[in-house]
Amino acid sequence: MEDVLFTRQRHEADRAGLHYDYRLVVGDKAHSWATKKELPEEGKSIMFWEQPVHTAHYALSKRVEIPKGQYGAGVTTLDWVKKGKAELGSDKIVIHTKEGRFLLKKMPSYQDGTGWLFRNLGKEENMEKKAENKYLEKISSDLSIASKSKGEEDKAVKDYAERLKEAKNPVLKKAIEHAREEEKTHSKGFAEAEKNIEKKAFLVQKYQNDETGVTMWHQEGKPLPGAGWTKVKGHGKYVRKGSGK
Repeated sequence: MEDVLFTRQRHEADRAGLHYDYRLVVGDKAHSWATKKELPEEGKSIMFWEQPVHTAHYALSKRVEIPKGQYGAGVTTLDWVKKGKAELGSDKIVIHTKEGRFLLKKMPSYQDGTGWLFRNLGKEENMEKKAENKYLEKISSDLSIASKSKGEEDKAVKDYAERLKEAKNPVLKKAIEHAREEEKTHSKGFAEAEKNIEKKAFLVQKYQNDETGVTMWHQEGKPLPGAGWTKVKGHGKYVRKGSGK
């Protein structure tokens, strides 16, 4: 990563009006973008419009008066300077400062290729916290889905176990421990649910008559009404006692 200075100049231009010039100083050059909007909040994005490259001296000047008739005529005032490092690419830049991280992504379809998406990524520690929360939400979602059926529960737990193996980021340790407790609680609850089903409902299976092709639902475990009935695979359901359905 390159050492950089990320700066903003308030530009009161005669023609374009008030706007902000954001600059990334790398060595003696200052890559520049303009926008009428303030720095966005964490997680928000705005559009930047690419401007000609300026000198580092210009980008760090506290006040510059641009004469009438010249490009950008008006007055610029230095708002702030953030020291940091940047991952530099031709169409993507990530700026790291102690105040936070910022993404610049070139959008070729905007304004003949001069448009760049600027996103406030927030601080590193905030990102880690969000990763942990997202992981917890995913595990909780899997475990709630699991309550629909035993087969789905087995799959959810297996997927969860695979993710535990893959999770190497220490930030997720707490999330993993929490998820383990959630899994124990869920397994206990699922066993209770199965008992309740047995008490309140009975299993019926679909059967087809080999000779006539007629089908019927029949309670599992009870004698069939004669010979010549074949169970239809994949057709079984619980019926609540007393419901008649």
